[in-house]
Parts: sequence; C-alpha cells; structure tokens
Amino acid sequence: MYFKDYHRDDGILFPHVVKIETGTLLEQLDISAFKVNPQIDPTRFAPQ
Repeated sequence: MYFKDYHRDDGILFPHVVKIETGTLLEQLDISAFKVNPQIDPTRFAPQ
C-alpha cells in the first residue's frame, strides 16, 4: 500500500492518492478532499 500526493485539508496533511498492489493487480484510489469533524445530523443513525 502506497500513499502519495499529500495536500493540506483543514491544516492537516492527507494523502490524496492511495495505491494498493496485490500480485499483478494494482488499484488506485484518488481522493479529492477530506472533511475533519464534519457536523452529522443525529437522525442519520436513528432506526428506520
């Protein structure tokens, strides 16, 4: 697993590219932005 392309979001350095290599398979995750401690509506976790 490799972490690359670090940028600051809310003053913290985060990797914006994550590469995972398993044998001949290579996966890449490109992340556009991070949110640190965002406000979450508590009803989102309420039973339905």
